Parts: sequence; structure tokens; C-alpha cells
Amino acid sequence: MSYYIYENWQAKDFNGPKIHQSDCGFCQNGQGMIKDAEKGKHGVWIGPFDDLEFAREYYRTHFTEPIIEDSCVRN
Repeated sequence: MSYYIYENWQAKDFNGPKIHQSDCGFCQNGQGMIKDAEKGKHGVWIGPFDDLEFAREYYRTHFTEPIIEDSCVRN
């Protein structure tokens, strides 16, 4: 299982980047839900990360917001 961080800078309810599992319906291995959407228009998928702890460490060192994990993330 791999993980991605989605940084969405256009969502109105944006609370910070969010960690997703690669098989999540939102993530789809870093491709997102809308495959033909202009890349980078709303945000960016960062990854893949080989394990959850590595994704969390990247998050801690690159973002100031508390870590947010999507409900798809299973420990």
C-alpha cells in the first residue's frame, strides 16, 4: 500500500493537506477523481510514499497544519 498527500489550494472548506491511500476513490494512485482536469488547477498530489509513517514525516516537515488523514487511511 502506498500513500499520497493532496494539497488543495482552491477548496472552500480547505483545512490543510490531507493524506490518502493510493487506492482511495479520491486519490486513484495520485491521478485524482477527474482524470482530464487540468493538472495543478486545484491542487497537487504529492507522492507516492511507501508507508504511512513516511507520508506523515513528509507532512510534518513540509506543512505547518496538523496532520489530516482521509477516512480511507487504515493504520
